[in-house]
Amino acid sequence: MFRFISDSRFLSLFFWVTTLVIVIACSKQPSGTKEKQAAHGLSADLFDINPFEVRLNGRLFRIPRGYVSTVITYSSTVIRHGHANHVSLFTYWPDFKTQSVENIRERRPRFKDQIKFYITSGVDKESLLFLEENRLEKHLKRTEWRRIEQKPTLGLVIYKAKAKGYRWGSLTYVPIDESWRTPNGNRFSLNCQNIHDTNDMPSECEASYRLKNNVHLSYYFHGKHVEHWQEIDRAIREIMTVATGVKQ
Repeated sequence: MFRFISDSRFLSLFFWVTTLVIVIACSKQPSGTKEKQAAHGLSADLFDINPFEVRLNGRLFRIPRGYVSTVITYSSTVIRHGHANHVSLFTYWPDFKTQSVENIRERRPRFKDQIKFYITSGVDKESLLFLEENRLEKHLKRTEWRRIEQKPTLGLVIYKAKAKGYRWGSLTYVPIDESWRTPNGNRFSLNCQNIHDTNDMPSECEASYRLKNNVHLSYYFHGKHVEHWQEIDRAIREIMTVATGVKQ
């Protein structure tokens, strides 16, 4: 009798352990980068004519496949097809087109023309409001500036910090025309690095703001294009307008 009970318990234990192993195996995250991209629903074909459809914070984006570099779901979450927390994209100045065979061949020579941009749902709505509405004002007030100067040829006010130029925001640009705003009506700015710290030419610039669907957008471009900041901002917003169906 004792032996029978022991065997029964062993069989029961074996059954539940086996079931648990199967469940874990079935729910395991894809291990490789290609597998993870495919699990999100991203086609391996860079030239796929069908747009990549993905939801961030429940908001649908329909993005031409040729813009998309990588798709990320944060590690604490199981990957779901058509959902993500972060999408990395890129295009090139001055045409802002999706990838082509020519662009791939020229990718290294055209490095300084590459524009990287990211959409993410990684910050909650309240934090995004605080980040965008107060970030610029706090930055301008608490930073020690070496020089503040208007540059009418750029349409920008330049704030050059006393701190070393490798820091983001060591060169901050704010439009002279205050009507140039983010999609949600807040003040627009460019936060730039000036690695060599010898002149007003930034090495790289970044703009960051909320889209109208509360998803966060950041984009980066080489400092040599800072004079074209308006064209770049318009083009990125237009890409996001097409992707979201909402004017940005």
